[in-house]
Amino acid sequence: MLSNNFSIIFYLLIIICSSCIFGIAQNYEVQHNKINYLLYASGLIILVIPIAVRTCGVDYESYTNIYHNITNLSFASFWTQYNSIPEPLYALLNQFASATQIGFRGVSALCA
Repeated sequence: MLSNNFSIIFYLLIIICSSCIFGIAQNYEVQHNKINYLLYASGLIILVIPIAVRTCGVDYESYTNIYHNITNLSFASFWTQYNSIPEPLYALLNQFASATQIGFRGVSALCA
């Protein structure tokens, strides 16, 4: 398990690296359109991937439990038992992730 300080430094480096890439992309915006799109895409990927693949955190277990509770029920049976927890759009996102087989990591990536 990584220490808390390492996690903070790791995420700060991710934000700094992504910000630098976005800054470079703004410089190339007019001159090289394809390079600009590539830089923006890589900057976003650098931000999203670490969030999507995380397996720790205070709320990780509760969100995985929500995902598994939603995906173990059919669409109709979940909505007949729905009691406003979790939020409706998050519940729909989990249903979508289950139907398309992108799993909990896909939910995390879409929410990131």
